[in-house]
Amino acid sequence: MDTLHLKAPGSWLNDPNGFIYYKGQYHLFYQHFPFATRWGTMHWGHAVSKDLVHWEHLGVAIFPTKHFDANGIFSGSTFELNGEMLIYYTGVRYYAFERENSHVSLNDVYECTQVMMTSPDGMTFDNYDGKKIILPVIYDDDVAYFNHTRDPKVWEENGKYYMALGSTYKMKKGRVIILQSDDAKNWEIKTVLADKKFGRILECPDIFKIGDQHVFLISPMYIVPKSAGYTAQSMIGTVDFDPETCRLSNLGEFEFIDHGMDLYATQSCVDEEGRRVMVVWLRMPEEAKMPSDKKPWNGMMCVPRVIDYVDGCFYYRIHPNVLKYFDKKLSDEEMSSFKAGREKPWFMETKITNGDSIDIGGYRIWMENDTVHTNRDKVFVKGAKLPTSFSLPAYSSEYKLSIIVEPNIIEIYVDDGKYCLTNAVYNLQDQLTGKVGTVYEASEE
Repeated sequence: MDTLHLKAPGSWLNDPNGFIYYKGQYHLFYQHFPFATRWGTMHWGHAVSKDLVHWEHLGVAIFPTKHFDANGIFSGSTFELNGEMLIYYTGVRYYAFERENSHVSLNDVYECTQVMMTSPDGMTFDNYDGKKIILPVIYDDDVAYFNHTRDPKVWEENGKYYMALGSTYKMKKGRVIILQSDDAKNWEIKTVLADKKFGRILECPDIFKIGDQHVFLISPMYIVPKSAGYTAQSMIGTVDFDPETCRLSNLGEFEFIDHGMDLYATQSCVDEEGRRVMVVWLRMPEEAKMPSDKKPWNGMMCVPRVIDYVDGCFYYRIHPNVLKYFDKKLSDEEMSSFKAGREKPWFMETKITNGDSIDIGGYRIWMENDTVHTNRDKVFVKGAKLPTSFSLPAYSSEYKLSIIVEPNIIEIYVDDGKYCLTNAVYNLQDQLTGKVGTVYEASEE
C-alpha cells in the first residue's frame, strides 16, 4: 500500500496511464519495468484507490504478447463505455536491439501500432486474445512518423469519440493527430497539426474542457535546452477544438505545469465530483530505498492536482482529498522535536516575503526581489548533471506556500496553485528552520 504518492513497487515506474474513476474507485496504470530500477521493456502496472490518497498495487495488468507489442506496451488511456473499460495503448516492435541491453532498441528505431483492449471490470485483462489493432503502423510522413506516434488519449464530446495521438513531423516539430469514432472502437484520422510549440516530438497529448474552454496538456520533447536538465517538459495551454471537423486552432501560449522541471508525462481524468484532475511522473536520476521499503525502486507520481482555469490563468490545486488527509495540526510542543527527514509525509503552510528563508532538511527555499528561489544541492545526487537551483515567476511581494514533503519528493504550491515547483530529493536531514509556518500530518497510522 502506498500512501499519498504512488511509487514504483520495488522496480521502475514512469508515465501514468489509463487514469480513470471507474465503478467506484480510481484506477491508475503506469509504465512499468518489473525487473530492475531502470527503463526497459514496458508493461502496464496497475494500482487502485478509493480516495486518491491510499493506493493498492495490483501488479502487472498488460504485458507484451503479440508481434506488434513484443517490445513494449507504451502509454495510453482508458475510457468507460456501457460499463466496460476500454483500454488504448501503443504497441512497440523493435527493428533491432542494443547488443548489451535487449530491452533497448538499436538507434531508437521501432514501429508503433495503436491497440485497444476491453475489460469487463477493470480488474481482468486478456493479454492473449483480447488485443485489437485499431490503427496499424503509419508509414506516410504527411500523416505520422512510424516510430514516434504514440500515447492515445480518448474522450467523448457531443456524442462522438475522439483520440489524440502524439507524433512528429520529420523530427523537426511535434505533431498531434486527431481521430474520430462513432463507437470508440473504429477510428478515422481527421486532423493533423504540427507546430514548434510541440517541440520536436509530441508525447502524452490530452484535450479536455474546463467550462467553455478547451485545454491542451502536452509533453513536448526537446522543448528546452540541455542546460535546463531534462529537455522534455510537460506544458499546458488553451486551444479551440471544433468537434464537427476535429480542427484545432488558436493555440495559446503554453506554460510549464511545474517549475521544478522534474515532472513529466501528464495524464488527467474527471474525478467523482466532476473536477479535472491530473497526475504526473516524477523523474528520479537514482534509485531510492527507505528503511521500510522491501527493495530499491525508481519513479513516483506527484499528488493529484485539480486543474482550474480562472480569468485566463491556470491553477494546479492540491486535491481536496489530499488536504483532508493532513488532518492533524502539530502543537508547539510537538514542533519542538519535529524532524523534517521523516518517512511519514507531512504538510506545511506558511507565508514568505523578501528576506525570508526556510530549510527543510537541507532543501532551501528563500525569497529576494519578489522571487521565490529553491536549492537542493545538499539533498541531491552528486554528478547527476541536472539543475539544483530553481526560481518561480515574480508577481508579488508576499506569497503563500503550501508544501508537501516526503523522503524523495518536495512539492511547493504558490498561492493555492498559481505556480508549482516540485523536486526529487534524497537523504533529507532532520532540521526544519527559518520561516516555518503551520505543520500538519495525518492522524492515522
